[in-house]
Amino acid sequence: MQTLPAEQRFAQLRPEKKHFVATIKLLAYRAETAMAGVVREKLARPDDARALLRALYLTPVDLVPDLAASILTVRVHHQAAALQDAAAVHLCAELNATGTLFSRHRTSPHLPTFRRTLIPRPQEV
Repeated sequence: MQTLPAEQRFAQLRPEKKHFVATIKLLAYRAETAMAGVVREKLARPDDARALLRALYLTPVDLVPDLAASILTVRVHHQAAALQDAAAVHLCAELNATGTLFSRHRTSPHLPTFRRTLIPRPQEV
């Protein structure tokens, strides 16, 4: 690292910033752990919960805001298997039950049960 010019060297985080980043990571891990607990209730193999969550994080969604009704509808595309879809539907129902508010506009997220979206399953084409 000393061989790099000063402008190309990595800046080291100050201890306060490291603590802040560590706190964010801890909160994210706890949120994921709570969601994994919900998803495990519907999976045949509970060890697959975190893998399903990772897949859901990467899944395309359609965001449909309805500011008049203060609802943000998140339409999630299908997963690879029907069992994964069922677990994701269960997670969405649990998230809806929390009554969480989204953003500063006090919009309530509405995570619907799966509806057909833009991408059909391969066997349906």
